[in-house]
This record gives sequence, C-alpha cells and structure tokens, in this order.
Amino acid sequence: MVLLIILAITGYIIFGYFIMNKIDIFIEKDVINTGTDYVDKKSTGGKSLLLFGNNELAKSVVKYCNDKDIELKFIEYYNELDFGYEYSLLLALSNNDVDNLMISAIGKKVCSIPHIVSLCNNNENLKIYDGFDMEKVITLDNDIGYMFNLIKEVVDSEI
Repeated sequence: MVLLIILAITGYIIFGYFIMNKIDIFIEKDVINTGTDYVDKKSTGGKSLLLFGNNELAKSVVKYCNDKDIELKFIEYYNELDFGYEYSLLLALSNNDVDNLMISAIGKKVCSIPHIVSLCNNNENLKIYDGFDMEKVITLDNDIGYMFNLIKEVVDSEI
C-alpha cells in the first residue's frame, strides 16, 4: 500500500513538472513577448522620461518637458507602463508613498530604468526609500519651486 502511494505521488510530481514546463514555454513564447516584439528600442527616437503622479509638481514637470521638447510619457496607473520601451529617467511624484515606492521598484527591477527620482510625502518613510537604489529622494519639507529645480537638474543631466 505504501509503495502504491509513493508511486502515485511520484507520478503526480512528474506530471506536474511536465505541465508546468509546458506552461512556462507557452508564457515565454506567447504571453511575455506579445506586444513587445514590434517595439524597437532604437527606433523610438532615443530615451525618454517616465512621469508617474498627478499633482502640482508633476504638472510643472510636464510643462517644463513640453517647453524643452523632452520626450515624456505620463502615467497615472501601473498598468499604463510600457515594458517594451527604454526609459532613461523615472520621476515618481504621486502624493502616495506606497505608489511611489511600487512604481520605483517596478521601474528598477522590471524595466531597468537607470535613474529614479521619487517624492517622499512622509518623512517617517525615508528609511524605506533608502532601501531602494534611487538617484534622488525629494521630501515635502521643501517648497514646490525648490523641488521642481532639483527635478530640472536631474532631467537636464539625464535626457
């Protein structure tokens, strides 16, 4: 009886491995590459800036980029992120620290964005921001004009 149970469990594990292998192949071929095969990172006109957030500071950055003819992709939700495009700078400027940290982590780990600037709305969360490899963390201690000037410096040096 024990031998039958061991054989059944072994068969179940082998069958599960076989099925998971087929699912992995399907995902790799059909799901992950769908939508990104047609994107040629070289033909998109270079690198651009990715802006996450919808507040006064973000609106100032949008206006600045439009005035300077800097290519800008503005998103308000994670699902709007284009994984097939190469961004050179991410500005996470929402009024929510969790959102800023999440989009920064996705940008760093999944999209390989080399430079990240994030807004820290609550100084108690600065320790969490230190754990991420961001170029700058801007706190709300400063006025919007000062924060905007810091962002302009990073944008001008990276784009």
